[in-house]
Amino acid sequence: MSHTLEKLNTFNVQSHTAKLYVIKQSSDIAHLLKCESLKSNQFLLLGAGSNLLLLDKVPDVVVHMQMGGINFRTVANNKVIATVGAGISWHSLVERSLAEGYSGLENLALIPGLVGAAPIQNIGAYGVEICERFISLTAVDLRNGKESIFSKDECHFGYRDSFFKHDVGQYFLVTSVQLELSTEPKLELKYKALSEALANSENITPQMVFDKVCEIRGNNLPDPKVLGNAGSFFKNPIVDSEQHTRLRNQFPDLISYPQTNGTWKLAAGWMIDKAGLKGHRSGKVGVHDKQALVLVNYGGATGEDLIRLAQYVQSKVKIMFSIMLEPEVTIIGAAGMLRLREISL
Repeated sequence: MSHTLEKLNTFNVQSHTAKLYVIKQSSDIAHLLKCESLKSNQFLLLGAGSNLLLLDKVPDVVVHMQMGGINFRTVANNKVIATVGAGISWHSLVERSLAEGYSGLENLALIPGLVGAAPIQNIGAYGVEICERFISLTAVDLRNGKESIFSKDECHFGYRDSFFKHDVGQYFLVTSVQLELSTEPKLELKYKALSEALANSENITPQMVFDKVCEIRGNNLPDPKVLGNAGSFFKNPIVDSEQHTRLRNQFPDLISYPQTNGTWKLAAGWMIDKAGLKGHRSGKVGVHDKQALVLVNYGGATGEDLIRLAQYVQSKVKIMFSIMLEPEVTIIGAAGMLRLREISL
């Protein structure tokens, strides 16, 4: 029996798997562990499918996380520990935290996906990454059924990266996440678009930050329910100071952000726009006309259609800037997780 995954990915592309396991409680994990395909790594851990590009045929086993539950515990020094089930919607957690009077997640509003996937991707937006709020997570090793708790250091967080995206880390099924929030507002307003949007505001509150982030994202990013997409398709590239100086001389309007280690982060969306690709359309897929970092499915597109578009974008940016953009989304095919440049179509 084949299971369609069209409704389980925000690109809304057709994809199929032989077996679909839905995880709502620990007994479901025990049932999953009996599956022989887990031993050969022929499986895909799927949350809301918001940071994935699925090709037509994916691994034989797909595990869809739906474990719920949110618990807040107040500790010393205005700190609050939130223990959250991996199947909870990330945005609903942000909303619930604010409703309870807790600050810390407001900059991460309206990011699609589930809580369990957030540390795997080390999600971030408007000057905040989840690793800055992270305490630990609980995960099950699907090779042997052993449950482990991972500290922040053990997760090896990087830019849109973590231990769980590589090698043995891909065998772990995240079941819950612990985050540190605060009863006292600790606002992060250094991100340019956000600080400019709130420039004329007084007595700024976490709710005001949340509302403004939602407004900005809503104006720039398409709703996946209306137009299939996975948000930012490419990572913002990091370059050294020498390359940054060369690019700045060539492009005086270059958008870049200094990093603590002396490198510079470039705005991939600006680069794609500069290459003349904002609003570009090829058949059923295209580059969004408001945010060039977003690739969209206008309806009926395949994962392969989006791959070809992504490769075209990469080639145009490479010609203009001598930089190869790397995908932020994870590309999934029957062979497992793939890198964009490994796919030849």
